[in-house]
Amino acid sequence: QEALERSQKAEDTLSAVLTSELALYTQVVRVISLLHLGRLDDAMVHALKTLELDRKVGNRREEGRILNAMGWVALEQNRPVVARQYFTDALKIAHEVKDPGLESRVLNHLAKLEGEVNGNYAFAREYFEKSYQLAHDIGDRYMEVGALSNVGFAAGMQGDFDAARSYHEQALSLAREIGDKLQEVYTLINLSAVSGLLNQAATALQQTQRAVEVAQKISERSGEAWAMLYMGHAYLLEDEVQLAQSAYTRSLAIREELKQASLSMEAIGGLVETHLRMGEIDSASREAEKILEFLDGGSTLDGTDEPLRVYYTCYRFLKETKDPRSSRILQSAKDLLNAQVSRFSDEAGRKRYVE
Repeated sequence: QEALERSQKAEDTLSAVLTSELALYTQVVRVISLLHLGRLDDAMVHALKTLELDRKVGNRREEGRILNAMGWVALEQNRPVVARQYFTDALKIAHEVKDPGLESRVLNHLAKLEGEVNGNYAFAREYFEKSYQLAHDIGDRYMEVGALSNVGFAAGMQGDFDAARSYHEQALSLAREIGDKLQEVYTLINLSAVSGLLNQAATALQQTQRAVEVAQKISERSGEAWAMLYMGHAYLLEDEVQLAQSAYTRSLAIREELKQASLSMEAIGGLVETHLRMGEIDSASREAEKILEFLDGGSTLDGTDEPLRVYYTCYRFLKETKDPRSSRILQSAKDLLNAQVSRFSDEAGRKRYVE
């Protein structure tokens, strides 16, 4: 919020030099601030205006920076095709102007798209590692911590938990050393995910509680939603069902505020699970139907961390209520699993992921 206010003040005060490189870069900061505040539409509108100005004055480096930011916004808006085009254009400019810092950031976002949307975590991990190496080579510590955390995330999604934890712990230490609160939030969330998968409920809960605290302090709305989701998962591991339900409800409220329908499905799936555990079949049915209607309408679970967990929860509910749709949901989950498995190039990685 403070960054947004200062960028606006700079624009109002320095209207005569709005085409200078510093002023144009300030517009990128403004767009990213709007993004973190959850004002995605405002962020894209302002980014388009900035892109037009960058092109008018012929500043290719700033054009690449705003295109990268626009791809990030589009990714949060669940518009992966549009996001990919922005990132591709930005990467081309990064190569043209020989800017490894910009290249590192674009590769990082392309990797996120490949992992979150296409579920291709082997490819994503490779891109994250390239992003890290570029950042390390030029001493960009901010990008180093982000790329390290993302390599850890990709490793965790592949089932390589020891590597995931190692990367995340390095990233967390570096984030705190340089005061990067944003990456601290997401690294804590990722650490919580790994702890949860290893059934370390108390550790997972502590990590999400800290993530929520920091996210709220810096007004990082999407990060807060992720943290509340994993807090719900941690409470379920401790069999604190009502506390889990409260966490999922808060996560869902933020997703609805941000108009992120796909990402809201994980929180709704969590609510289905809590209602099932409390024997509240009617309430579970209301929530499960939201997911089923979403999928029946042709929408996908792109961007979610664990789409198979959503499918599994729906399947359990449908099977328990003897609903014939259970076989269709199970088949959809199997198709998704097979698609993800097919992207592994080695048998050992494939086996580890399936297990």
